[in-house]
Amino acid sequence: MKQEKKDNKQIINVEYSGAASLLLPTLYKQDEMFYCLLGPNNSEGVFGSGTTPERAIKNWDDNLKKHLATAGPDNEIVQYVTIILSESNKVTEQVIESTGMESHIASIKDPATKQQVRDFYDQFKPRKR
Repeated sequence: MKQEKKDNKQIINVEYSGAASLLLPTLYKQDEMFYCLLGPNNSEGVFGSGTTPERAIKNWDDNLKKHLATAGPDNEIVQYVTIILSESNKVTEQVIESTGMESHIASIKDPATKQQVRDFYDQFKPRKR
């Protein structure tokens, strides 16, 4: 997907979390505001703004959710997000399989501990739709 170039704007490098950590929108500062953009420009992409990087990312995340809920399957952003999340889920499944998670859980004798470990591992599993 094409990302707008930010030649005259100050790009901000941060450690993203959540959807931003997978989709890697561009975070930049212009004047006293911070902006977060995924896509070719503000009108065609998903855009967020705020007085801090965190607020810009939060606003972007809220706008991403709205965009995904309202845009059709032919939308470039929707297609990009679908591909990235699909690839991420495949990697996550491979990591979980390679850890021997199920055999580890089966070896735990105490039922309460077994459930705690299962709950811990389950938070990393991709969600099925």
